[in-house]
Amino acid sequence: FDINFNTVSSVDADELENSATEYTIALVLQKAGIDFREIYVSTDNLETDGISCTKVKIYTDCEREKIVNILGEETESFKVEVINE
Repeated sequence: FDINFNTVSSVDADELENSATEYTIALVLQKAGIDFREIYVSTDNLETDGISCTKVKIYTDCEREKIVNILGEETESFKVEVINE
């Protein structure tokens, strides 16, 4: 096998953080039996506190209160937006 690793571009850490967070939230919602179409997250990588999710936007027909209860309490630094479909 002849594999050329020179064509591999660098990894975008922010993109990886968002993907991992989206996956985790999707898994939590699936385990709770929530159907959704899409999830978008915003993360912040702080030097002292590490990676934190600051906002999640979910496209679903589920009630917002139920989503917030599943994900935990909304705080000043963590917001949940539910787009009902």
